[in-house]
Amino acid sequence: ADGATVVFLKKYGKGEPTDLMVEALYQDIKDLEYKRVIAIGGGSIIDIAKIIAQETISPVVDLFEKKIPTKKTKELIIIPTTCGTGSEVTNVSVVEFPSLHSKLGLQMDALFPDKAILIGELLTSLPYKTFALTSIDALAHAIEALLSPKANPYTDMYARSAISGIVENLQETRKTKKLPQDMQKSLICANMAGVAFSI
Repeated sequence: ADGATVVFLKKYGKGEPTDLMVEALYQDIKDLEYKRVIAIGGGSIIDIAKIIAQETISPVVDLFEKKIPTKKTKELIIIPTTCGTGSEVTNVSVVEFPSLHSKLGLQMDALFPDKAILIGELLTSLPYKTFALTSIDALAHAIEALLSPKANPYTDMYARSAISGIVENLQETRKTKKLPQDMQKSLICANMAGVAFSI
């Protein structure tokens, strides 16, 4: 797009995000002036986008150890391409720190995206295994929210709806091992699990 800088995560590594990936990406964008981050992808891309939207990004370890404050200065728009964690509506980012032999999670209101856009058509080429694994991930989040000591009528409503829809889609595909007819439903159910988890 005219005026947009496109960044592909695969240039920096694959799998779950590491601080090394985030730092390398930061080196490539630190001199750019940008007012908006649009993340199109799965959990790793979403987690990194939440960091890239902050005023201070590096050193990433200081951000996660809360030595530097989180302050979102860029509009953050998330377009998920898996039906997993509902991360497009949570205030959590998880990054692996190989030097610490640990994964750290950062949970701050500054990590909440400004907009989430759910486009079922983006999931039509998703491998069945990825669909199944991310659906189970969303199911686990919904069950956690439902059973949480902090659960309330709102979390119950979102969690129960998410569980029902996820189970229906998994049952539909159990024998065929093909994607369900309604991938928008899968996205919405993952989103509802994320809402329940956030509340």
